[in-house]
Amino acid sequence: MPRRTRLFIDKLSFTLDVEEIHKASVIRAFEVEEFDRVVERISNFSSGLLKQYQRAYKFAITADHDVTFQIEPRVERGRNSEHASVRRRFLRVEWNPSKSRSAGRESNQMLFALFERCLPSYSVERLLQTMNLTRIDLAFDVHGVSIDSLEVCASPLRKMNTRRTFEPDGRISSMEFGKPTSDRYLLVYNKTLERHLRTQPISTAGRPYIARRIPCTRFELRLHDLGGIDNLFTQSNPFEIFTVRSIGTIGLDASDHESAFFHDACLRRGPYAALSCITNRRTRTHYSLAVRESEPPPWWEPSSIWGELQEAVVAALS
Repeated sequence: MPRRTRLFIDKLSFTLDVEEIHKASVIRAFEVEEFDRVVERISNFSSGLLKQYQRAYKFAITADHDVTFQIEPRVERGRNSEHASVRRRFLRVEWNPSKSRSAGRESNQMLFALFERCLPSYSVERLLQTMNLTRIDLAFDVHGVSIDSLEVCASPLRKMNTRRTFEPDGRISSMEFGKPTSDRYLLVYNKTLERHLRTQPISTAGRPYIARRIPCTRFELRLHDLGGIDNLFTQSNPFEIFTVRSIGTIGLDASDHESAFFHDACLRRGPYAALSCITNRRTRTHYSLAVRESEPPPWWEPSSIWGELQEAVVAALS
C-alpha cells in the first residue's frame, strides 16, 4: 500500500542583516567558537563558500552533515559607478533541517545555542522576523511507489524546462521541471537508487538488487529568493502547477494483446521506456495520450500537501 510521508524541509538557506555596530562582535564571536573547536573555519577557496563572502565556517550538527555560515560579503563594484557597493546581507546560513531532526532535537538545540552566542539579541521570533529566505526545499517521500509508475507534467500555462534521466536498462531515474536556479524547480527521483549509490559504485550489476527493494520516490520542490518568511505562506500553492498520474490506471482495451503488452511494459520498465520501443508514430501517439489521461494516485492532493507547510516549518525550527 503506497504511503506518503508528511511534508518536510530538506534544505534551508537564509541571510540576515546585522547592524553596523554589531558586525565586529559577530566576527569575534565566530573566532571564539573556532578557537574552542565548536566551528571549523573553511579556508579552501575552491569550495565556493568564499566566492561571495570573506569568511566561512562549518558546524558539524551530525556525523555526516554540516551547517555552513558565510560572513562579511565581499565588496562588489557597480558597473555604472566608481563607488563600491555591498549587495548581499552580512550573514548567510544553510543547512538540512531533516537531517538534524533525524539525529534528535539535541542537534537543533546545539545549532540554536550557537546562534544565541554569536548573534546579537537572538531569539527564534526575531530570527523569523528578520530572515531573508534565499532557498527552501520542500519534500516528501512516497513509499511503495516506483518512479517508473508515474507520469508527472507541469501545467501548459507555465513554461518550464523538462528533463528526464534514464538508467541503462531504460528505467527512469529522475524528472526535472524548471531550472535548479529558477524560482520554482521540481525534482522527482528514485530515492531507493539514490540511497544505494551513496555507498555503492554505479554499475549495472547492482540494478537487480535495487529492483528487489521496496520502491521509494522523492518529490522535492525548490523555491528561491522568497524574501521574508511571510511570503512563503502567502504565495499560491506551487504544487498545483503539476499533475501526477498513475500508470496503473491507463484506460486501454484489456482484450487487445498489444495494449496489454504495452501496459505490462509500463509497469515493468516505465512509460517512457515502453513508448521508446514503439516505432510506429501514430501508435506511439495513441499510447502516449492514454498515459497522459490516466488517473492521479490517491496520495497526490496538492492542497493537502501544501496544508502541511506550517507544520514543516515549525519542525525545522524547533
